[in-house]
Amino acid sequence: MSKAYTKFAEFFSSKKDEVIIAKIDADEHRDIGNHFKIKGFPTLLWFPKGHPDSPEPYEGSRDFDSLSFFVKKKLASGSSTGEVSDPLTILDNKNFDSIALDEAKSVLVDFYAPWCGHCKKLAPTFEKLAKVFEDEKDVTIAKYDASNDREIIKRFGIKGFPTIIFFPAGKDSEHLEFAEANRSLKSLVQFVNQHAGTNKSPEEIKTHASNEVAAFDEIIETYIEALKAGYLLMTDKIRSVFGTLNKNIINVVNKFTKPAEEGAASNQDPAAEKHTSIKDEL
Repeated sequence: MSKAYTKFAEFFSSKKDEVIIAKIDADEHRDIGNHFKIKGFPTLLWFPKGHPDSPEPYEGSRDFDSLSFFVKKKLASGSSTGEVSDPLTILDNKNFDSIALDEAKSVLVDFYAPWCGHCKKLAPTFEKLAKVFEDEKDVTIAKYDASNDREIIKRFGIKGFPTIIFFPAGKDSEHLEFAEANRSLKSLVQFVNQHAGTNKSPEEIKTHASNEVAAFDEIIETYIEALKAGYLLMTDKIRSVFGTLNKNIINVVNKFTKPAEEGAASNQDPAAEKHTSIKDEL
């Protein structure tokens, strides 16, 4: 991971006003490792601006593309400013009671462990679930790293990971566990609808498509200007940003960059024509 992380840090080195990529020897600085409950190496944590004691564990792949896309997603969503714009709420032992036990809201919590394979498999589904319900002001979808919290495990009788528990709105309401083996998006949506009195559908999920198109537009505009100046470095930048996205977008990127590279030598601007239809293809 060392080479990928070094490349990743260098890539964002020009954006230190927005994000800082750093590393620390938590074996040498054990006080810091203990403070953030570091149990294994490497451990990657995202610290939103203004919230130094509420880091979010990074659970994705540790290659350059995955790391870069994660940070770009965070910056685009505004989470680096401390604003809670991600529909999936991150709980910790400081905010758990105020959010999960809020009498005014129904809350579904995924109690997980970072090392748990089933938890990692559930994670993207839970993120989608949060997007389905992000417009429901009386419903909160959240997750809690309970791997080292014996108190919370005992309190709610957690026997394994992941454990999904629903906390209904209302005073003195009894929580109940999602006990189905099928943890599909459809099953989870139906479960929340049943107990929260909502009527949502998995098809209502808000994808990242609009954000991806907006980000793509911005990079393409820069790319066109770079082509006019005779530079081709933006090709690598585009691929590094969108290389981990769905095949449809990858095909569009390749369709755009290949003729752009071929035409750059003659100082033509094949990029402009491609850009006009980019949204239609996405």
